[in-house]
Amino acid sequence: MKVFISQKMRDKTPEEIKLERQKIQAGFIKYLEGKECEFIKSYLPELKFKDPITSLSQSLALLAEADVVLIPFESTLVDMNKDPKGCEFEYAIAKAYGKKIITYSGLFFARN
Repeated sequence: MKVFISQKMRDKTPEEIKLERQKIQAGFIKYLEGKECEFIKSYLPELKFKDPITSLSQSLALLAEADVVLIPFESTLVDMNKDPKGCEFEYAIAKAYGKKIITYSGLFFARN
């Protein structure tokens, strides 16, 4: 199973992003209770300083490969008519195209 992690990155250092990502991966592996998975390398620090649309398009190309999409719970609550960002678009697209979505808050995971 290929897993895509949608992760909030605004105002975080690369080190903070990597540490949070490691925690998400470790928590999800425990959640799977021994089932195997492969995490898609969806953190692309080389895109951080490119325009947001380029970054999002690269992210969506990787999301397309996923069997499961991990989404921050708070991203599922955003009004798309207000101020959506990357995670919210990833959630909307994953949902629209029938991807299996699992939300997370901290290290707690829940199936949608």
